[in-house]
Amino acid sequence: MKCTRFTSPVFFLIYIGMLFNMVLGYSNGPPNGRTGAPGESTCVACHSSFGLNSGSGGVTISNAPAEYVPGETYTLAITVMTSGQSRWGFEVCSRTDNLDQGGTLTVTQSNFTTTGSSGGITYLKQRSTGTFNGQPNSANWEFAWTAPEAGTGTITLYAAGNAANGNFSTSGDYIYTTFLAIPELIEEECIADGDMNFDMSTDVLDVVTLVGGILGNIDLTDDHWDIINFLREYYEEYQIAPAVRVLTKAVGKKLGKDKGNSKYLYELFPYGPGKQACKFAGLPKPTGCV
Repeated sequence: MKCTRFTSPVFFLIYIGMLFNMVLGYSNGPPNGRTGAPGESTCVACHSSFGLNSGSGGVTISNAPAEYVPGETYTLAITVMTSGQSRWGFEVCSRTDNLDQGGTLTVTQSNFTTTGSSGGITYLKQRSTGTFNGQPNSANWEFAWTAPEAGTGTITLYAAGNAANGNFSTSGDYIYTTFLAIPELIEEECIADGDMNFDMSTDVLDVVTLVGGILGNIDLTDDHWDIINFLREYYEEYQIAPAVRVLTKAVGKKLGKDKGNSKYLYELFPYGPGKQACKFAGLPKPTGCV
């Protein structure tokens, strides 16, 4: 068998460089535009041992709000998992319904993640240190997402994950994709309330009777009363009726996240927690209503 001999240090360095690239591949993150968002490809073209999303694991986006508040920053997480795999990668982007950039993605784990941009879109992905080589079964990364300005509408996060086997090649790896749509929290408009302002001395049952005749009768459950009583306590403390955004946060802090979201509050008060619930509580118009 004839062995290869390097007669020039230059050729040797080139050879070492080629091996280095083969070993590392895209360990510092995939090329931009591999999230599987509309119009984008994925890494399955190179990591082609298995079909897209064909493994037993997956990629998930977690800690996202049910609805975003414009301008607010959220700490989100990406998890890639597949039993038996031991090296990891991901890429995520945030897009509007028109596929423009949706908010701002920011690195919070600079040792493990980085960003790139292409065509006006920011992509957040793992660094080589963020592949967690040798870590079995799953990997997790955190990042910050700042929601866009009011009126942008629904934002969709698109993410792709690579559950690799650590053999430093493109074989034997699973590629997954997912997406998560986050609608914008829209502040409700207040109904004209005429003479329906009360003070805290008004008996809440009298208020409920009057309001029920105007906004429609509701069979009030303990869940309704939790919110009604919370609103009256809030008003007694702050002398102001909270807008929906403030109410949602305050309810979540005191009564738990399962109740501190607009979906839950609207199910209880279909005319809107900022107008219907405040009326039942005998409070003036919430802050910001006209």
